Parts: sequence; structure tokens; C-alpha cells
Amino acid sequence: MQDEHYLTSHDDIASHIAACIKAVEDNRIARQWIVALSGGPDSTALLFFLKQEAPKFGAHLSAVIVNHNLRPESSDEAALVARRCHQWGVEAQVLPVTQTPPRHGQQEWARHQRYDLLCAYVRAKG
Repeated sequence: MQDEHYLTSHDDIASHIAACIKAVEDNRIARQWIVALSGGPDSTALLFFLKQEAPKFGAHLSAVIVNHNLRPESSDEAALVARRCHQWGVEAQVLPVTQTPPRHGQQEWARHQRYDLLCAYVRAKG
């Protein structure tokens, strides 16, 4: 894992948001939008917002659900979120974490796994 892939400060986040806004204003926005979806209310609200906005920019929206495999029911939950996406007309892909989690520091480990999978997926999609 390389730390430069991750946003580490408020300045980094603000500059990325500003770049996204400028891309929209300049009509240079990507035509393929991918939202990371946990299935919780925040990411689901983002999905619905982007679903509404994507056609305005001629963009295709899809969702990615990361299954960390930390609990026995996590595969079923990820599949449920993917099925809901399909019902809402959004293509969805479940990305499973295949590495064994550590005994301690699971949240940090899961975050790094998620970022690594998401970055690799987005790069593969171009």
C-alpha cells in the first residue's frame, strides 16, 4: 500500500472537491461515475443524488460494494445491497476482501483494504 493514494488532510480533501467542481463547470467530467456504496444512509443518499445528476452530464453510474468478510453475514449483506442497486437501475459490483484480517486494528486494516480495492477497480475501469 502506498500512502499517496489516500487523502490525509482537510486541504487535500478541499482541493479534490474544488477540482471536481471545476471539472463539472468546464464540462471535463468523466463519463463513468463509480460510487462506493456501504448500504448505509449516507452512501445510499449519495447514490440517489448521483443517479439523478449523471444523465445531465451524459455519465454512466455504477456502484461498488466492498465485502470485508469480517462477519459471517457480510457476504449476504453485500449481495442484498447489490440487488437493491439493480432494482434501482444501477449496475453494482461486489468486491470481496480476500486477505485474512488481523486480530487487532481491524477498522484501519479494513479501510486500507477498501481503498486499495476501490483504487484498483477504478484504475481498471479507466
